Amino acid sequence: MGDIDPRLPVLEDVVGALSPDGTPVAFPRALAALALQRGGTVELAGVRLVSDAGGVRAVDSDGQDLASHQAYWFAWSQFHSDTVLWSR
Repeated sequence: MGDIDPRLPVLEDVVGALSPDGTPVAFPRALAALALQRGGTVELAGVRLVSDAGGVRAVDSDGQDLASHQAYWFAWSQFHSDTVLWSR
């Protein structure tokens, strides 16, 4: 295990995805879900989260599904130390 990324608490749930250009992006799940419930847009670096069946999924700018993963922040940030982090 490497250095802990202090931008979020280690046990924060995030939705992580790789943007179309390969940039790792993470969205704090609870904040993103709340923003979507309020009609907001959750988007960063070509990755957009959309509501789907009570959860969220990641799509690109054309609405095509992107592979995404829900994880704790410490785990996602260990594998993707150069992650761009969404905030509202």
